[in-house]
Amino acid sequence: MTNDNLEGLEDLRMLNSNELSKILSVKSATLRSWRKRGFGPNFIKADGAKGQVRYMVKDVRTWVNSKRIILDET
Repeated sequence: MTNDNLEGLEDLRMLNSNELSKILSVKSATLRSWRKRGFGPNFIKADGAKGQVRYMVKDVRTWVNSKRIILDET
């Protein structure tokens, strides 16, 4: 396998709610609330009422970057 085949592979990795809650330092219930309100990173949910939720690393990264506030130091 060449490096070209591996490019971007980390971005496609999936996180479950528990993993993401630890990374963002929020409770899993907070992530659940965000999903219901249409806030937070994009997510993937399996079919069915009890489908498991997963977050792609690239979506989490995009969401976090969109929340950054960059102060103008000039």
